[in-house]
Amino acid sequence: MSELYLQPTPVAQWHALVNEAQLGCDVELGQELESYLVFMLMRFSDRAGLGNGAVAVEFLESIHKVGTERNECLQEVGDKCLLLSGFFPKQLERRRLQESYYIDLGQNAYYTLASTSRMTIADLYQNLCEHFVVIKDVMQAMRSQKDDPGDLKHYLREHNKLNFRLKRKLH
Repeated sequence: MSELYLQPTPVAQWHALVNEAQLGCDVELGQELESYLVFMLMRFSDRAGLGNGAVAVEFLESIHKVGTERNECLQEVGDKCLLLSGFFPKQLERRRLQESYYIDLGQNAYYTLASTSRMTIADLYQNLCEHFVVIKDVMQAMRSQKDDPGDLKHYLREHNKLNFRLKRKLH
């Protein structure tokens, strides 16, 4: 990832980064997990304050919710744990938090979803639970292939500018 090649759409850009990281890790996530990762990265790329708040409290609060609200909260917890352990392990270390804590918490969130969801989506959550560490490693490879951790933020800023220009052209 020595050079940044901008793709025409956010999906294509994240997909290219995920594919490059998979090659670097000598791992193949498979279409389902790769797609989930790409769209999760898109959902969180514009959010600020990802590391704010206690994810464990969110997990405990989600257990007491029901239906769709419960599932959305559990998915949010799993996704946050994946993002924090995948992209920001040094930040966790500085806060004296164990990466393994986030791995366990994220896996538990996805496992809970798998055990309480409909069969078709349950398989996805089970795969996320079982392959959590591999996905985290791919994310760390995406980050570590940059010379400077700030490069990821720079990439996201440039990517958002490109998306803005593309949207203006389309409208």
